This record gives sequence, C-alpha cells and structure tokens, in this order.
Amino acid sequence: MNIKVISENNGPFNNPQLIRQAHVTVDGENFLVSSSNVSGSGIETLAFECDTSGEVLNWTQVAGSWRNGRALTETNTLALTRDLFE
Repeated sequence: MNIKVISENNGPFNNPQLIRQAHVTVDGENFLVSSSNVSGSGIETLAFECDTSGEVLNWTQVAGSWRNGRALTETNTLALTRDLFE
C-alpha cells in the first residue's frame, strides 16, 4: 500500500469536536482522514473520498474506526492511515 500525506490541519475548525484532519493519497486515490471527539463515544477516525484539493466528495466513510481512541497526531498520520485501510 502506497500512502502519501498531502497536507495536515489542526484547525481552527467550525466544529469544535474535530481534532485533526489530513489529506492523503492511498494507492493514488485521494482521501480526507479526520479525527474527532464524539460526545459520549470517544475519539473516532474516519476516511472519506475527496478530490485533489482535499474537498470531500462523499461523506460516506470508506475506512474508519469507531471509538478506538486513536486520533491523528503530528507523528502518526501514515501509520494510522495504513491501519484504517488494512
């Protein structure tokens, strides 16, 4: 699996629950990986299809983990993205 980080963003976001987002490519396809703190459920990290500028094309998640407690950080974007897609 070939993963490249295009950009990462810590906000500020319009949604205070968002923690961090990253625009990545996985085998040449574009995805927005997003970590958020879901009230009552904990941290979730999901991946969505996006265009080459990082704008989401479809809000149906294509990969993700609910309540795994792992959020994107400055040092784990590649590893966490790999885990989501495996």
